[in-house]
Amino acid sequence: MPLTLNHDGLTPYWYTPKSYAEEDNPPQLQLSPLTQRQLADVMNDSKNTSTNGIVPSPEARAYLFRCGITAWRNILDREGKPIDFSHENLQSLPWGLQIEVANRLVIDALLGEEQEKNLPSQSASPEIPAPLIATTASGDATATPTTPRPSQSG
Repeated sequence: MPLTLNHDGLTPYWYTPKSYAEEDNPPQLQLSPLTQRQLADVMNDSKNTSTNGIVPSPEARAYLFRCGITAWRNILDREGKPIDFSHENLQSLPWGLQIEVANRLVIDALLGEEQEKNLPSQSASPEIPAPLIATTASGDATATPTTPRPSQSG
């Protein structure tokens, strides 16, 4: 099979978090897929553990968001007023949403759309794939373990 480079994959797009997909006016984040160099920079500052998956350092996570999130819409303050996008304001997003977006950015950089469709789910639910990035707010490697991959015997 020939190697096809996904140049169109670097085009920013609007991402709707899964937990808000059914809402009338859902929050959306504009994601700009990482270049291979940016992905390498994130991965080089991450731990890959057998129990927790990829655990980026706090600095790597901040870099991932600076490179990969360029705007947002439909994100409001308590009074219902739009909050201006800034990378500093990303820290205010719910932790689960930060993890979801980090996973989306890494999946975009690692896999093409067709490869992602063919990837078997590693979670208990086929609609919710197991996360590639597992991390805690402190950056420690103590997040919920991902489903272990079956061992290969040969």
